[in-house]
This record gives sequence, C-alpha cells and structure tokens, in this order.
Amino acid sequence: MRLGLRAAVELREGTEVAGEAAAAEEALELARTLTPDLVVLDLRLRGEPDGIELCREIKSLPDPPQVVIYTAYNSPQAISSCLLSGADSYVHKGEEPRKLLNAIEDTNAGERVWLLGGEEEEASTDLRSAAAASSLTDREQEVLYLVLKRRTNARIAGELHITVPTVKTHVSNILRKLDARNREDLF
Repeated sequence: MRLGLRAAVELREGTEVAGEAAAAEEALELARTLTPDLVVLDLRLRGEPDGIELCREIKSLPDPPQVVIYTAYNSPQAISSCLLSGADSYVHKGEEPRKLLNAIEDTNAGERVWLLGGEEEEASTDLRSAAAASSLTDREQEVLYLVLKRRTNARIAGELHITVPTVKTHVSNILRKLDARNREDLF
C-alpha cells in the first residue's frame, strides 16, 4: 500500500515524499525530524501510540504538519476520534485513489476534506457539525475524545489528572452541548 501511495504522490507535480514508516514510533520520530508539510496517516500502525493518539501527538508538535487520515475504518467512533485528535482531513480507503490524491493536495492548500465512505458519512457529519458548533472547551474535547474511546470516568480522571466529579461535569456539559441524552448517543 505504501509503495503505491508513494508512487502516486511522487507523480504529482510539486510533491515529494519525505519519509515513510510502518510503525507508530517511527512515524512520530520522522514527523519530528523531517518536519513535513503534510502527513498521511493510517489508523493502524504497528506499536504505540495508536493512530488517533499519534495524530494528536503530531498535531501538538511545534509547527505541526497537516494530517490526512487514510484508513479502512469509518465507524462514527473512529471518525469522531479523528476529528477530535486534530486531523485536518479524512479519506476512507474505499474512495477512489484519485480522491485521496486530491484530498492531499486540497489539505496541503489549507482545506479540510472528509470523505468518509458509505453509510457512516451522514451520522459522522452530524456529530462533526455538532461538535464544531457546540463551542466545546479544549478540556471538554479531551474528555470527549476519551469518552469516544470508551474510557470510564475513573480512567478519564486518571489520564487527565482531574477528579471523577470534574469528569462527570465535563461529560454533562458535552452531552448538553451536543444535544445527546447519554454517552451511547455519541457513537
């Protein structure tokens, strides 16, 4: 897959592949050292962190690159997690290859492209729109990201170094702002 993507990208005028990685740690190190303009990231790479967390770490680098998620996963949870991790664009592997190349070009030009593939597109678009319009705070976005990873309140509290009652308050605010009755409505 990487070989085909590399060949296709290099055929585009004005683009060059700076590096490629098969494992998450290697991808993060390349993003740090090569400082690319754009990273195409699969959600399933060997090792830690997972693709969602890797996207968050890449987007937290100084002068972060644009990130295009290119994956076979298009569940509402995966799509929402990508949005909240800071991904600039998302292309489902079921889309035509030229759409990926166009998405890379458009994302590099500062546009956001979300090609979700199939029936999940409408549901995830609704959550994406709701999240964007809801004015979630940065902390609420962090909590929502962990809720979408199906973390318990206690685990969220531990990971974010806050108390369980504080997590519950954030979850309540998130549900209210996203017009959801409960956590399951978010999936």
